[in-house]
Amino acid sequence: MYVAKKGITLLVKGEAKEFNTFHFGIFVDFYNMKGNDAYSYNLSLGGEQPSWGYSQQAIDLMLQEIRRDPEHVIDSMRAELSKRKSREKKSRQTAEEPTPGAREF
Repeated sequence: MYVAKKGITLLVKGEAKEFNTFHFGIFVDFYNMKGNDAYSYNLSLGGEQPSWGYSQQAIDLMLQEIRRDPEHVIDSMRAELSKRKSREKKSRQTAEEPTPGAREF
């Protein structure tokens, strides 16, 4: 991969790793790339499960972020994604709770 060829050592949890599809998926989730026309396009035909292709702009963003902070980028994004999921879960739970004092008819 380009990262290794450029002599950039990607660290995940303090260990050197080769960039792989799991790391790619973290970038896709972190930047909400699916469905964003600047970063992705749906390759599927009508009625098929979505199959995504990614733009050069998406790849350039990933490389830029890896170059900027190869020691922490993946771990930082994973931590932020975990926080987002916790907030979304709490938000869904409070939306499902009945309003105190409300009566059902």
